[in-house]
Amino acid sequence: MDVAALAGVAVALVVASSAQAVTGFGFALLAMPLLSLAVGAKDAVAVSSLVGTLGSMLLLARYRHQVRWGLVRPLLAGAVVGMPLGLYVLVVVDERTLKLAIAATVLVFVGVLASGWKLEGTGRVVDLAAGFVSGVLNTSVSTNGPPLVLSLHARNLDPDVFRGTISAVFAASALVGDALFASAGRYNSTVLLYAAVGPFALVVGNVVGRMAGPHLTVRRFRAAVLGLLVLASCSAVASVIVG
Repeated sequence: MDVAALAGVAVALVVASSAQAVTGFGFALLAMPLLSLAVGAKDAVAVSSLVGTLGSMLLLARYRHQVRWGLVRPLLAGAVVGMPLGLYVLVVVDERTLKLAIAATVLVFVGVLASGWKLEGTGRVVDLAAGFVSGVLNTSVSTNGPPLVLSLHARNLDPDVFRGTISAVFAASALVGDALFASAGRYNSTVLLYAAVGPFALVVGNVVGRMAGPHLTVRRFRAAVLGLLVLASCSAVASVIVG
């Protein structure tokens, strides 16, 4: 057993679940660059999917009364269509390219967040398209949040309604993704061992997030998350360059 890798997985999951406890999203965005450094990109996708399922379920239970199911359905429908394509990408793309794709995806979304850009227009077609892109990202690089966040932010939802609705999409998408990963043999004994630290890390991360949330201003939290995303992504790129 690689103790250093296991410790790296635990740290990545605690950091990611802490952010998710505060914002309702960001788990995979933070977890994936850090996990890919610890265990490699392909195992990181599988670990993130397994642990992320539990995290999304916990968050959904917390905000279940705030879910806008009318928004969940088209987003989820699009995601289900996109996930097989994402799994194909995961299987055929090599490890180095996948790690760069993860870092690039995260950095692009950081740029969108930092710029304050907001999606113009809403509707079923927009939701289906956002869901489809989310599905492809879900099973290829496990960072399916960005298109969902952009689509839901365009509707100016109440924060708790936003958290509940996006958690419902995450949870349902995760169950479908897990089934696809299992059928493709992605959940080997190594992945299951790394994922076993997930429940402990999620508990710690949720406690930290709930304690820190009331003491963080929106500006400070936003700056901290963006800074951490950039650092994690650049570290992933550096690891590819160094080899």
